[in-house]
Amino acid sequence: MEGARLADNMQVSVIIDFKSIRQLLTDSIPANEIGMEFPDGEVLTLSLADHVAELMIEWNNFTSRHSITRPYQIHFDDVEIIIKS
Repeated sequence: MEGARLADNMQVSVIIDFKSIRQLLTDSIPANEIGMEFPDGEVLTLSLADHVAELMIEWNNFTSRHSITRPYQIHFDDVEIIIKS
């Protein structure tokens, strides 16, 4: 995630590496991957708790002026989070 902001409004890049994904849901439906629906995507919300990540991603196609927002849920065994300033 590029352009994430910390509490002091400092802009950072964040890498989230999920280890041993047990289940992935898109719109509450089992999925094999999070595929890019349009050329640009933005993580609107992210929460991590008890080996479950919940994301809301907005996919945008600025050329055709279309966008779609989808919820995702990832069940995992471990996660590594790297924050770069």
